[in-house]
Amino acid sequence: MDALRELAEALGEDGIAVVVALAKAPVRERLDDAGVTAALGGAGAFHPTVRAAVAARAGNDPVTLG
Repeated sequence: MDALRELAEALGEDGIAVVVALAKAPVRERLDDAGVTAALGGAGAFHPTVRAAVAARAGNDPVTLG
């Protein structure tokens, strides 16, 4: 978990966003506890599907993506 947190922080410093898709509640809780969620920029980094994650980063509505 430390490596993931450090990676998210380093990439964030370079303007690269890391997002998570399809994470189940137990995984999200572990990420929260380890400080990874904060390093990712908060709960907004989590998405229910890969499509939703890509759409969020691209500024698109996931429903309209082909």
